Amino acid sequence: MVPFVRDAVSLLESGRSSTVAPTQMVTDAVNSGKDIWHEAQGQQTRLIQDLSNAIGEWAHIAGLGQLGHILQYMRDTATGKKHADSTAMEVKEAVIGGKPSK
Repeated sequence: MVPFVRDAVSLLESGRSSTVAPTQMVTDAVNSGKDIWHEAQGQQTRLIQDLSNAIGEWAHIAGLGQLGHILQYMRDTATGKKHADSTAMEVKEAVIGGKPSK
């Protein structure tokens, strides 16, 4: 895992650095709670991503959100929710994001 890759790419593309607003911290915590509820009901969610974001933001652990993104992507591809066109695209989408779910 390469910490801050997503943020660095965002900075290069948009010219802005992303920061975590308190509202985002609350949103990620609420989303994690909803995800846990839906997972208990057998629904597929973004639990790994949302929980990693929430823990990383609240505990100030740099890179945990990025790790969560990678792990969520791996889960989504394993379950067939996402599909990469090639190995290169799979790596790109896992590390910095990519096309939305199919």
